[in-house]
Amino acid sequence: MSLFKAKRSGIALLACIAVIATLLHGCGFSPLYGKTAATQGGSVFNSIAISNIPDHYGVTLRNHLLDVFYTTGEPQNPAYDLKVSAIKKSVTSLGVRRDATSTRGQMEMTVDIDLVDSKTGKSAFTRTISASGDFDKLNNQYATLVNEQSVTDNLLQDLGDSIKTEVALYFARQSDASLTTTP
Repeated sequence: MSLFKAKRSGIALLACIAVIATLLHGCGFSPLYGKTAATQGGSVFNSIAISNIPDHYGVTLRNHLLDVFYTTGEPQNPAYDLKVSAIKKSVTSLGVRRDATSTRGQMEMTVDIDLVDSKTGKSAFTRTISASGDFDKLNNQYATLVNEQSVTDNLLQDLGDSIKTEVALYFARQSDASLTTTP
């Protein structure tokens, strides 16, 4: 009897998955990194020059962006220029004890990005990207510095990944718009 119930629940699960897949396709869902004209082979990212970003954290972020954007080296004649503002970093103390020391810290990093068309000089889109993370403040100062540096590195990677996603979404939307307006 339990074998029959297991088969029946498996069939019901497959039916639910089929219904969900049909509904997602019907609402216009499409994978961001799928094979589309805009993202074929990463060509969109290979047509974007990344401007220098001020400060030490900016250099680290730019290096991460270079790694995730370019598969064949920097572009010779980029169609777009990605401008990233200086990174704004703030640390807030959390978990304040009676002796006015804190046990946790919350770090937030924010950048403004601007994708500029190289031919016209006009801004294609502008976004503000943020990432935040927590770290422990321990009695050992070195351990606290290591925790804070680890969070900083992770937040810079998160910012880079978010910037890549925003740029990919912009071009995917542009591609979808041109496909719907073309007869």
